Amino acid sequence: MSFGMEKRALDAAMLAGDIMLSNGAETYRVEDTMRRMLKAVGYPEAEAFVTATGIIGSLGDNGSSTRVKRVKNRTNNMEKIARVNSLSRRLSEGTADLEGAERELALIRVLPGYGLKLRTLMAAVSCFSFCYLCGGSWIDCVASMLVATPVYLFYDLISKKTTGFLVNATCGAMIATLGILAVKAGMGRDSGNIIIGAIMPFVPGVAMTNGLRDIAEGDFLSGTSRMMEALLTGGALAFGAGAVIKVWMAAGGAAI
Repeated sequence: MSFGMEKRALDAAMLAGDIMLSNGAETYRVEDTMRRMLKAVGYPEAEAFVTATGIIGSLGDNGSSTRVKRVKNRTNNMEKIARVNSLSRRLSEGTADLEGAERELALIRVLPGYGLKLRTLMAAVSCFSFCYLCGGSWIDCVASMLVATPVYLFYDLISKKTTGFLVNATCGAMIATLGILAVKAGMGRDSGNIIIGAIMPFVPGVAMTNGLRDIAEGDFLSGTSRMMEALLTGGALAFGAGAVIKVWMAAGGAAI
C-alpha cells in the first residue's frame, strides 16, 4: 500500500485510541481496538502499545509508519468509547471502510460531553443515595446533596486549570467543613454520614476499576499507574477531610 494510505490508516487508529483513552477506557481495550482496526484495513502485523498517558502505534512488518501520542487530559464518557468500539466492529465485519471511519471518528471526537447541569445533578443524586445507604436520615441525605453541590462546582472550575493532590485535598476539606456546619446549623443530624455521602462523587472508582482490570489482563505498567493515581486521589480526599475533622475535635467539637 502507498505511504499516503499507511498514514491515513495509522492516523485513524491513533485517533480512535486517543478518544478511548482520554474518555476512560482501559489500556488493553484501547490496544485491542487499534489492532483490530488496522488489521481490518490491511495491516495484520500492526501493533499498539498504550500506557495511562500515551499511545504508540506501528504498522509492523507491513508498513514503515509509527506514531506516538501523549494523552494529558482524561475524563469519563462511556458513549464515546461505545461508539469507537462499534466502529471497530463494523470495520472488522467489512460493513465500514477507512474513509467512512475517518469521518465518523472526527464526529465522535467533537461530540459534546455531559453538561455541567446534568453532571452536578447526578453528583447530588449519588450523594443522596450513598448517604442513605450508609444509614443517614432523610435530612442527612438532603444535607449531603447541599454540601456536595458547591464543592462539585468548585472542582469543575479549578480542575480545568490545575489537578493533583492539593485540589483533591481542598475538596475533602471543604466537604468536611460544610458537613460540620450543616449539623451545627440544624440542617442535619450526623455529620459523618453527610461527609461520607458528599465525598463519593470525588472518589476515583473508575480509575481503581480500570487499574484492576488492566492488571488482570497482564498490563502491569498501566494497571499499577492507574492504581497509584486512584490511591493518591483517595488519599488526598481523606487527608483534607481528616485534617478538618482533627482540628474540629481538637477545638472541643463532638466526635464525627
